[in-house]
Amino acid sequence: MTAAAEKCASRAERPPMPEPTANADGEPDLQPPSAKEEKTTSMRVITAVLVGLALPHFVLGGICSAAGIVLFGQSPIWLAYTVAPIWSGSCVVVCGGFGIASAKSKTAYGILCFTASSVVSLIACIVSIQLLRLGLVNHTTDGQTFMKDSMDSLVMVALSTTAVACAFSVLSAIASSLIAWQLKKEQKIRGRRRVLSKEEMIAERQKQLKQQKEQEKKVLDRIEKERTRAGRYHRI
Repeated sequence: MTAAAEKCASRAERPPMPEPTANADGEPDLQPPSAKEEKTTSMRVITAVLVGLALPHFVLGGICSAAGIVLFGQSPIWLAYTVAPIWSGSCVVVCGGFGIASAKSKTAYGILCFTASSVVSLIACIVSIQLLRLGLVNHTTDGQTFMKDSMDSLVMVALSTTAVACAFSVLSAIASSLIAWQLKKEQKIRGRRRVLSKEEMIAERQKQLKQQKEQEKKVLDRIEKERTRAGRYHRI
């Protein structure tokens, strides 16, 4: 048997080397299927939570702005409490837009932008509540406040809606900051796992190379025995 035939035979006995698949970033995807499924599930939960926090902002902000527009149209003169619901409702709607954008991006920095917009929306709602309270007051004399005989229903609607939007802004700020913190924590853990997985992959490859050399040695020993046996047969 020639050397070329021996080489072909040894190659035929080699076990196939597993090649790691690549992820979207072009890096080897070293995560097990269970980890991928768990990550997908957690991302779906995060998306659902962010969307659930963002949608009420659109509803509350729209009601607030609509009440402010009607108040401004009915008022004979420009008053602070008539325009306060317009810009506070606009801030709440913009906050909801940041929430939808963060749900699409699913990144820690995008979610932190939602947190910041929630804080801004909270400040705007607090200022708007203070201004809307003036719409319920008739006049103030010697430190005594006299309320109006008949409360304006639009002012009450705007005031109550702004108060609810204020509560949702607080909830959104707290929840989104916790989600962003958890995502950053998972990214750090994932980075450590990736380094550890690369080391394990190198060790596994070295183990496979060792097994491959042992198999090649066995094949060569068998070929040598067959060659010796064939030589003895020709002598006989």
